[in-house]
Amino acid sequence: MIYTDDNYYLLAYHEGKFKHFRVDRMESVETIKVERNGLMVPVKREGKDEFDKIDMSAYTKYTFSMYGGDIEKVTMVFQNRMLNVVLDRFGKDILAVPEDKNHFRVTVPVAVSQQFFGWVFGLGKYVRIVGPEHVKEMMQKSLADIAARYE
Repeated sequence: MIYTDDNYYLLAYHEGKFKHFRVDRMESVETIKVERNGLMVPVKREGKDEFDKIDMSAYTKYTFSMYGGDIEKVTMVFQNRMLNVVLDRFGKDILAVPEDKNHFRVTVPVAVSQQFFGWVFGLGKYVRIVGPEHVKEMMQKSLADIAARYE
């Protein structure tokens, strides 16, 4: 169970990958059981080995509003005034490298999604994605798609 953005989510391993289910929207939840030696027993848990590999503290930092996406190391440049915002989002153990006298650079694991792009957009002129190139291009396309709706 994960609590974020005023909601509880169930982190589940389903069909070979992790998925998020918002608890207040779940219906008809039941434990799946099979018969074994004349007794009904729960089905063996899938994904336990994968779940054991997750650092839950880090997971909630790079997953934006529980929207999944491919986890990638994304490099961003921020104005110095945004340091506390970055530390709040990604934790105090990140490496912030000075870019120039007014900016710093971080490279952090991020679940690349529209929610991540929305977070970046919300910070406006105070942040810029600088890599990898395909993530920059995804952000540019997302912004162009939004701009086209207002033409």
